[in-house]
Amino acid sequence: MSTNLIVGVTGKRGHGKSEWVRRHLISDNRLLIADALGEHRDWTTSLDCDLPEQLSIIAAQGKNAFRLACPLPIDDEEKLIAIDYLCRAAYLAARFAEAPVTLVIEECDHRAASTANWTNPGLNLLIQYGRHGPVNVVWTARYMGAVSRRLTSETDIHILFAVHEPRWLEAIADRLGEQAAEEASKLKRYHYLKIIPAQSLIIGVNADGKETWRQTLGFVETAQPSSEERLEDETGESEETQPNGKEGLEDETSESEETES
Repeated sequence: MSTNLIVGVTGKRGHGKSEWVRRHLISDNRLLIADALGEHRDWTTSLDCDLPEQLSIIAAQGKNAFRLACPLPIDDEEKLIAIDYLCRAAYLAARFAEAPVTLVIEECDHRAASTANWTNPGLNLLIQYGRHGPVNVVWTARYMGAVSRRLTSETDIHILFAVHEPRWLEAIADRLGEQAAEEASKLKRYHYLKIIPAQSLIIGVNADGKETWRQTLGFVETAQPSSEERLEDETGESEETQPNGKEGLEDETSESEETES
């Protein structure tokens, strides 16, 4: 994977997100996965231990090659803490070893990782300073509307699998434009779109990973954080009060799953 990239992978459950991650990152030499659902055990070393031990193992890698998956806790508050520390561990592993690390955060639309107006502090650190690691970030989500606007606006490449839920399509249109939403609604299973906002480019890719078409993307800028949000980021404050336990925003992902089923 190229250095200093943020890649977002969005789409319905069972349409190819985790397989895309495996296919494109299996050759990465230094890979860390915040594995929310344990989907990457078959091709990584799964650290089935508590967070302090996971962090100790990551720190001990030095400049060695590694491919580690860290299962996340079920409890929301513990999951938030785990994602925060794993992001920081990835940054330190890259910075001190002077060797790139790729961090994958699965289910980034869960409130422990981000909401529309809040970003996990560790993830926020990588958005701001990950290039100094350098740390590549790959995030996955089903519902883009529940992902931090800060994160989607800083994402270099968007991979979109099929989406049919109207509210999910509205979120894609809001972040990436009507053209992206329309094309995502027509995708077959395992086919996807590759969107590169900086190049105003949208590419159709089939299930075999082969490009089938490309067009100019009409909507070239994702929603940018407001000046107030940027000021808060610079002063180290969260964009909003972070979710805690049963407080905070409704888990829109769960609600959308019910609609989808």
